[in-house]
Amino acid sequence: MENLKNSYLDYNYTVLAPLQDKNPCTTYLVKNASSGTLAVKKQVSGAQFPVYQKMTILGHPNLAQVLDLYTVEGNYYVIEEYVSGETLAQKLERAEYMQEQQILSYMAQLCSVLSYLHSHKIIHRDITPGNILISTDAVLKLIDFDISRTKKEDRNQDTTILGTAGFAAPEQFGFGQTDERTDIYAAGVLLNVLLTGALPAQKLPQELFYRRIVERCTAIDPDARYQTARALADVLDRRTPPSEVPFLAKDAVPDAGWIRFFPGFRTRKPWKMVVGAFGYMLLIYIGYRTATAPLSGSNTRFDMWLYSIWFLYVPWAIVTDWGYYTKYFPMFRNMSGAKLTAVKAGLLFLSFSACIFFLILQLLFFP
Repeated sequence: MENLKNSYLDYNYTVLAPLQDKNPCTTYLVKNASSGTLAVKKQVSGAQFPVYQKMTILGHPNLAQVLDLYTVEGNYYVIEEYVSGETLAQKLERAEYMQEQQILSYMAQLCSVLSYLHSHKIIHRDITPGNILISTDAVLKLIDFDISRTKKEDRNQDTTILGTAGFAAPEQFGFGQTDERTDIYAAGVLLNVLLTGALPAQKLPQELFYRRIVERCTAIDPDARYQTARALADVLDRRTPPSEVPFLAKDAVPDAGWIRFFPGFRTRKPWKMVVGAFGYMLLIYIGYRTATAPLSGSNTRFDMWLYSIWFLYVPWAIVTDWGYYTKYFPMFRNMSGAKLTAVKAGLLFLSFSACIFFLILQLLFFP
């Protein structure tokens, strides 16, 4: 009876096209002859079959649902839900810009599904851009459990070396037992790649907030990492990024990174870049006039520079968030938008007050 059922399932799914560029191909797009729905058919090893069997009873928005399992002539097959979209690897290959908010959304979804899997003792062990699918409705799907395993409490070392170089934690190379923290390591590498386009060994995020997260996630000692996906998610939740600050998903232009620190050029929107260019030209002109204009009365060149700095340049830097100063100083990071605006208004008041203070001093002591 079991053999009859397996043969029926194999017959019921018609192969439409391969989904891999390798020979032999083990993953295909198939169509259910009974319902007409699309699905993904994968041939897996006997060792991985129990993991997929366990996943048939699991359900999470960030997992592709396992629909059917069967064996034919000693081969093991899995039928999964078909998800229309593209992988993060494909997005990175196009050097696609990603909003910081978008990156944080991806990481939040990844941490959510990892927490769910870990609660069921499943360790993915191969979290890479190629194994993360983004659906057409922007939902992250963690795929490819071909080297996943169920956690074994009685083991102190993995017996098989598996994983993707750069993303695999040290314990995947025989230096210890893989557990939840193995996936935390790979999640930290993924965050680094999304922010910088490079592995942590090649380049770390410039912002201290993210650099510390990546360094902790990828610590050699698992005890030094975040111990759960929920703990990592909680740290990332503290970030309140602006809505339109893009990050280079990949450094297509090696020296392009600095440009995002300059107001007017950070979003790469043409009209903002034009306005920014005129603004910088105006500031340069004012600086030139301050340095060369004739002096009048008791004014000195130092006075003119002092007034220009405190009445013009400093206020401009405060309002435009020059160099992302609100991200580099911890005191600003957890502020709401309204509170940050109020703090900026206070800084502007202090700047104008400093200018007026110097003017009063000059009138009193150097009339």
